Amino acid sequence: MKIGFNDHGVKDKRKVLYRNFHAISGKIYLVEISRNKLKIFVLLFENFETPTNFIIEVLQEKVAHKLLQDNNNRFENFVAQFYIKFGRL
Repeated sequence: MKIGFNDHGVKDKRKVLYRNFHAISGKIYLVEISRNKLKIFVLLFENFETPTNFIIEVLQEKVAHKLLQDNNNRFENFVAQFYIKFGRL
């Protein structure tokens, strides 16, 4: 999915680890977890038809691995803990 230029370093040719729809804080989001060589990106798209509007959280690789280990290495369990407050993840 092409998201265009952004300040977070998310490239169009990133490696997508997980992508699925989830209900978070009463809304349905397309959740994408992707990576580059150094960082893990958690992107939430409220309307996937306009991929330039998204909520993002950038994690260091060690932090992301620790969070996944705490959730039995299952992306669904990891995403189930998400919530949106003041437009941030």
